Amino acid sequence: MKARHATLAVMFLAAVWLNWCGDDRSSATLVAPVERNDAPGVPGRTAVAPASSPAILRLRSRSELMGGSDEPDQVLFGSHSWTPPPPPVEVKAEPPPKPVAPPLPFIYLGKKLENGKWEAFLARGSDTYVVREKSVIDGTYRAESITPTTLTITYLPLKQIQTMTIGGGD
Repeated sequence: MKARHATLAVMFLAAVWLNWCGDDRSSATLVAPVERNDAPGVPGRTAVAPASSPAILRLRSRSELMGGSDEPDQVLFGSHSWTPPPPPVEVKAEPPPKPVAPPLPFIYLGKKLENGKWEAFLARGSDTYVVREKSVIDGTYRAESITPTTLTITYLPLKQIQTMTIGGGD
């Protein structure tokens, strides 16, 4: 047997002996946990397990746990960039869009040729209107011209002309 094998055998036998005889737990005594008190000269009390059942505590926000400061020096793991901020971009305000007349609120009911001039019958809600050329409807719309196929109406507040198809040439 070589010297190396002999050394390993001695170490093995020492480990076996320490395992069986080296740890004597029979003389160990259990000690109760003690609450520490910061006041000097006052003996500590023995901790007693609470009699109530465990409770689920409310979740606390990350800012409460880690410090809610948004200052860069106070953020614990915040990132910091040393590049200067880009120059402010000057935004030119576009003019507001030009107002547009609302869609015509009328429903076409029919038309009639009376004394060589056309009349159109329109409805809005429960009101019915008989419209002739140059007649004003509710102070908001004016009928400009009536042909067998179209009715041309001006929206008076914006002076915008709108057309309504009123059927074929019959």
